Amino acid sequence: MGYTPIQDILGIIRDMSAGTMGLIHGCRKLVGLIPSLPSRLADSEAALTIVGIESETDEFPIGDQRALWAPEALIRKDRELATYVESIRESLLAACVELERLIMAAGLGLHPDRRDDPG
Repeated sequence: MGYTPIQDILGIIRDMSAGTMGLIHGCRKLVGLIPSLPSRLADSEAALTIVGIESETDEFPIGDQRALWAPEALIRKDRELATYVESIRESLLAACVELERLIMAAGLGLHPDRRDDPG
């Protein structure tokens, strides 16, 4: 049995909080999974904060994208990204903690296969 999107979301949040996953990389992964949540969670302030922060990072090369960039440009973008991450770190992590709390409060984290929630 594979992981459900909710299990993936919870795992990403925990990895981001533990520092084992980069905040922007995790944020990008979360944005792809948030639509799988019930609408009241996907439209929550926490989820919208994550989506908003991710949308501000389009210009930064992450993962495989880095191979397409010149080394000098990567150095410049890495500095800009580090500055940006420091400016949003607390609000992003707070949004992640809140999203996790909402998922658990809805009983979705305890029953990851539950699909009967109308949202």
